[in-house]
Amino acid sequence: YFTPKSTSITPGKVWDIRMTDAKLLETNFVYFNKTQRATDRFFDPDYMSFAKINAELDSVIIGEPWFGARLMNVSFKERSGLEVVNGSLNALVDGRHMLFANMLIKTPKSVLGDQVELRYSSMKDFADVFHKVIFDFRISKSSLAVEELLAFHPWFEGRSLPTFVNAHAVGTMARLEVPSFL
Repeated sequence: YFTPKSTSITPGKVWDIRMTDAKLLETNFVYFNKTQRATDRFFDPDYMSFAKINAELDSVIIGEPWFGARLMNVSFKERSGLEVVNGSLNALVDGRHMLFANMLIKTPKSVLGDQVELRYSSMKDFADVFHKVIFDFRISKSSLAVEELLAFHPWFEGRSLPTFVNAHAVGTMARLEVPSFL
């Protein structure tokens, strides 16, 4: 089914599944990259565990591109403490990139908006997400509560500062460049 069309073993046209409405209710999702060691309590893209995922999906496409949908009323909690209480975005995922556009993500103390794109040669690049996946963050008209960054690093513990953000950052996580930050 997921074999490229150019091979002789492809069973004809890949299916396209389309849905006008779908819902995720109290769903859990765990991703663990067995080639890496799990880290401590902080967010780790090699060990993600999302609980109580809720979302309403509209205009869902599964097939080509691999996945596309408009998501609304998104909420979840990740094992690091990262929590989304309400969100909306357009998502597109294929073999070379993930695009999350028209985002409005609300956490208990922050509001983040605009767009995040991940670019990669193949899904195998996620085995070394820090060095091979290029992130392109475009954040605008956002308010960020610095203490919520504790999910990513212990330095933020005990720090409480609301920050208004307009920023653009691009690169791998190992070499992220921030050409604009206001």
